[in-house]
Amino acid sequence: MEKKGMPKHLLLYDGECGLCSRTVQFVLKKDRKEMFYFAPLQSQLGRQIAERCGLDAEQLSTFIYIREGLGLTKSAAALHVLKSLGMPWSAGFMFIILPKRFRDACYDVIAKRRHRWFPWNEQCLIIDRHHRHRFLS
Repeated sequence: MEKKGMPKHLLLYDGECGLCSRTVQFVLKKDRKEMFYFAPLQSQLGRQIAERCGLDAEQLSTFIYIREGLGLTKSAAALHVLKSLGMPWSAGFMFIILPKRFRDACYDVIAKRRHRWFPWNEQCLIIDRHHRHRFLS
């Protein structure tokens, strides 16, 4: 954790989204250095952090990656998460060269259909006891 209780790498996610749950589980599994912390956007803390970064916590169609105090959303967030995870995942960061408008349009297509393609249920995000300290809600 960074000073003032704010982690250097924080993912704010839709706590009622199957795709977001799978994304969190993926990051937990691949984050060998245990850099990432997590909070649902629906939580009071998640909303406060998003607003502090000038982002809309009510906008649940994107997850938010707070990296060293800077809030990233949509494709930029996804690509920077991959970059932070290291190789081989950081190779995906090469897609940053594509125009942001195109990347975000692709992101929006998936986000719009995420509830249909990745249904959520109460068992979606089961947090292993070894990872509980990384959830800030």
